[in-house]
Parts: sequence; C-alpha cells; structure tokens
Amino acid sequence: IGVSVERYGLRRTSLVLSNQFEGFESLLVGDIYRNDGYRHASKTDRDNLFWKLSAQRGDGLYSLRLSHYEADFAAAGYLSLPALEAGLDPRSTQFNNPGFGSAKRNSLVFNRTPANGEEGWYLTAYAEQLERARGISTSAIQHTVGYDDRDIFGGRIAQNIVFGDRASLTVGADIRRDRGDALRQIYVNRL
Repeated sequence: IGVSVERYGLRRTSLVLSNQFEGFESLLVGDIYRNDGYRHASKTDRDNLFWKLSAQRGDGLYSLRLSHYEADFAAAGYLSLPALEAGLDPRSTQFNNPGFGSAKRNSLVFNRTPANGEEGWYLTAYAEQLERARGISTSAIQHTVGYDDRDIFGGRIAQNIVFGDRASLTVGADIRRDRGDALRQIYVNRL
C-alpha cells in the first residue's frame, strides 16, 4: 500500500496484492490519483483497477484479466506571453481554448500460452468497452475535439512450430470487430 500527498493538491493511493492458492496465481493492482494542477482550471483525476488470475492446466498457461480505467482532466490552455510580461500570475493566466477530457475503459482478456517453451498453441480473446471525450488546443486558433463510444471484440489463435534453437514458424489468424461511434472535429476561432 502506498499513499502520497504533495503540492498543488496531488494525492495518490496505490495497492498491490498478490497471492497463490490451490494452483491459481492472483495479482490485484489499484491506483487512485488526484491532482488539482499548478495552473488555474487544470486538474487530473484517474482511477485504475487491474486483476489477473492465472493457472497452469496440462500443457498450457491460462490467464484471465479484468481492468477498469477512468480518467477526467482539464488543462488551462496556452499562456499569453504579453500577459506574463505584464506581471500577471502564470497560474491564473489563460489564453485561448482550454483542453479537457474524460475516459472510461473496461476490458476482459483471456489468454492461453504453452506452459513449457515457445512451441505450441497461443490463444487470446478479448472484449473492451471504451467511452472517451477529449478536446485539445492544437494552436492559438484551433481546437480538436473527439468523442468515442465503442465496444471492441477480438481474438487471435496461432500455432508456433520451433525448429531447434535456430528458427520458428508461427501460423495463425487474428480478428477484431469495433461497434459504436467515433467523431473527430476541428473548431477554428477566426478573429
């Protein structure tokens, strides 16, 4: 367990737990991060949770991973050089459009690899949910905004054949399907 508190409202708590029981290995990692930011109207909040359960069965190593990530941030935009030269506080000076964003990502992944050596069958299957909104000031007059709301599914299977310690040949297939919406738009402020 780790806890830290620093300047400008930065707070962080982390947790790592691992254990073995009845042939299974478990790893749990959690992280909560909060930062009020140095600049006016800036902040970052992040939550991350990861859990992996793995076991060897026969000639394979199997694992199941679950993860959750959530973030929210705001950025203060560019600093105006004339305002700074005039003596204004750099923490409160903002010029043009601020940045912003939020994201939520949940995933489930199943893996199978050979238990001994590199030769054998490899398998991965995954599902992911992604929700994201982001705005970035790319210059003094442009603002790029993007939105995502997607479900992602996929998998891959491969057979790896090893020829001594000199070469290997992997044959397989990979498939992925995205379902949902995504939008990117550039806004221009013409003065």
